[in-house]
Amino acid sequence: MSGSSSSSSSNTRTISAVAAGMSPAVVLFTSLRSYPTNAGEIEGAKRVLEGVLGAVADAVHQVAKRLASLKAPGTPAGAGREVLLSWLARVAAANEVRCRGGEYSALKYLEGAPDGFMLNLTAAILRLTKPFVSGYISQSNKFMDLFSKHLVPTHYMTHGHRLGSATAEATLSGERGVFGAAASAGGGSSSNNHIPPRPAAPLAAGSAGSSSSNGTSSSDDVLMAADPAAAAASASFIAEVFFIAQRYLRVGLLPAVNRFTKLYQQLWDHYSHSATQAAAAAGEGPPRLALPVELRLLADCSLSQLLQPDMVADATQFVVLEILWLADLVTSSKQLMQQAGSNSRSTAGSMLACIPESVLGDAAAWLTFVIKQGQAEQLAAVPIG
Repeated sequence: MSGSSSSSSSNTRTISAVAAGMSPAVVLFTSLRSYPTNAGEIEGAKRVLEGVLGAVADAVHQVAKRLASLKAPGTPAGAGREVLLSWLARVAAANEVRCRGGEYSALKYLEGAPDGFMLNLTAAILRLTKPFVSGYISQSNKFMDLFSKHLVPTHYMTHGHRLGSATAEATLSGERGVFGAAASAGGGSSSNNHIPPRPAAPLAAGSAGSSSSNGTSSSDDVLMAADPAAAAASASFIAEVFFIAQRYLRVGLLPAVNRFTKLYQQLWDHYSHSATQAAAAAGEGPPRLALPVELRLLADCSLSQLLQPDMVADATQFVVLEILWLADLVTSSKQLMQQAGSNSRSTAGSMLACIPESVLGDAAAWLTFVIKQGQAEQLAAVPIG
């Protein structure tokens, strides 16, 4: 028994030496006595990590709130909000590469920003959604008009500059992109006339880019509309945050989930296959496999952030709100069809034709992950009605 403990400790020290420069979480777990056999210390370490990650998300959330409500002498009205939303949109666009196959292949884990950065940012954005998400789910009178007043699907068309490739995805009506859906419904050709031009000039002197033929700025440094007040008037902050949060589920949270589950499965398959082959070569039966320390370390480090309690609760409530929103749109579409007659299918389904199919797919994927990880109580705690 002491020999087994010594071997485990030796493996842990080896892993720690290799990974010390890459992950403080690895150092934290491998510094525990008799890792991974001491369950109590492991749970304690997880609580420490979850607390630190929660504090990081809270800090980013507070900065975002202050920037969104910035009122400073000499600063145009709405400037802080516009900078915040535009920056978030740019980060999401720069990380769409995380959704193009990289998350499905363990060999491409370095594409886009690190998972840790994207998860912390996603957690902070989900905190921005919490007031109206929890308000609607708890049936607060203040948010009973949330769907009709703020979460209007045409936002995908009018604010395509915020939502990147979401406007090019297949929609819930089967159209290829929201502008293809608009063209089909209207009988015309698809165009980008619904997309407002990118901000034409930043505040910083000398950084304005030249305008292209479609009215957009060619500068990648532009983070604020030429008229922030007008940009703020075009959509409520609730609407902007809701639709941007959808993108961060797509480019931030779900790629990290997919990458972890794929990598874990690949490593387990490799380990079990090697052990089975070794047993067969020795003339033995199928071996009883214990979870190797490397896989336990992968799970402990990854799940401490993927299942950070505040983020899990906020993300679960958010996707429940999305499902309620989609259900409301379906109901509204059916009512429109009944009222206007059988020849109004395109009109009745126009709202669903604006919504990327990934919205529903990502909601289902997140809830599936939460339940498979033994966190079903997070969903049960949401009063769906």
